[in-house]
Amino acid sequence: MSASCSMAPDSRRSAITGRLSVRVSSERLSWDRAITGTFSSLAGP
Repeated sequence: MSASCSMAPDSRRSAITGRLSVRVSSERLSWDRAITGTFSSLAGP
């Protein structure tokens, strides 16, 4: 019983960290897109 009890928080924590990492990666992608878009528009005509 104690083993399963100690395993529950770990799985929950890993799920939360996974969601956070996905959110951070998506935000970083959008940031890269925005920055590259601004630079391309500035370098454009």
